[in-house]
Amino acid sequence: MPIRARDVILNSLSVYLRHWKAYLPYVGILLVASILPKIFALLGISLEVHNRITQAIEDPIMMVILVISWVAIFWSGLAIMETTASVLKGGIVIHWKDMMLDTARKIIPAFVLAVIATILITIGSILVVVPGIILTVWFWFSLPALIIDNQTIIGSLKASKDLAMNRWWRVAWLIIAPTIVFAILSFIVLLPVLMVSNLVFYAFDSYNLLGVSFATGIVTALFSPLFMVVLVDLYTRLKQQPVATITK
Repeated sequence: MPIRARDVILNSLSVYLRHWKAYLPYVGILLVASILPKIFALLGISLEVHNRITQAIEDPIMMVILVISWVAIFWSGLAIMETTASVLKGGIVIHWKDMMLDTARKIIPAFVLAVIATILITIGSILVVVPGIILTVWFWFSLPALIIDNQTIIGSLKASKDLAMNRWWRVAWLIIAPTIVFAILSFIVLLPVLMVSNLVFYAFDSYNLLGVSFATGIVTALFSPLFMVVLVDLYTRLKQQPVATITK
């Protein structure tokens, strides 16, 4: 059966909603990781004003918190990919703690892979914009190849490229369409959350920014797993479908 963007969108949303309990712990991790640096930044400003902390102390602490937050977000993304792959294969949901432990050994290879792919895409973009866009689609599925199929770093780049070879435009469409749909949906959800945040923090000017950050963090944390589900769902479909069967 041909792969359609509509099918990817509906199935990804269905998987996420049916297994929301499996994704909920990751939502919590993503939320804490995104909010924690902002809370410390606000606290740091307050402490500086009252001369209880110096810039020399605040900056290193902030850097450590940012690194920890980034690792938590990246690590959670890897676990979400593997969780989704497990669900798609047979509906088996592995406990989030076990999944985090299982993906811990893949953090460094995944990071190296992401850096290499980013460098290649950046070089392509600097030389000419078009090669950068082409490379982005080619390497879009490199992380799922490494995390789900245990490919090597080079093998992951090659496997991802092979999925888009001879069908670049169609694969690009299948990437773009769900991204646009769920980005619009997340924005629609964000608006009322921001309104509520503004009402709650209206009387506290110094905490208004924190309220906005918290509202944005909630929506981002809720939708981030959905984008990962789309990635894994499309990756799985492309592996299963021969080139000639893909349509818009």
